[in-house]
Amino acid sequence: MDTKSIDGKNIRITHLSHYTEEDIYTYVFDLRQYVMAVDKGFSEYLQKLHGEGLFPLKQEDMSHPLNEKVLEAYNKFSFIIHGHKTM
Repeated sequence: MDTKSIDGKNIRITHLSHYTEEDIYTYVFDLRQYVMAVDKGFSEYLQKLHGEGLFPLKQEDMSHPLNEKVLEAYNKFSFIIHGHKTM
């Protein structure tokens, strides 16, 4: 998969098929809508885990995909895309 911003307003994602090298799929999305969808999906996922009692982690595990550094980066990302200048 190859991901590139075309013009700062759109994102192009190229996917090469795992089955044949001839099958290449290219998708173009509005960059703002794309990052907002990622933010919403991740937020809903964290809420689901919290509701199931699986989050927050009982103890910090740097190898866990939802460790403190990942969540800190996500929170900064979310804060910025929602128009906030500083945390």
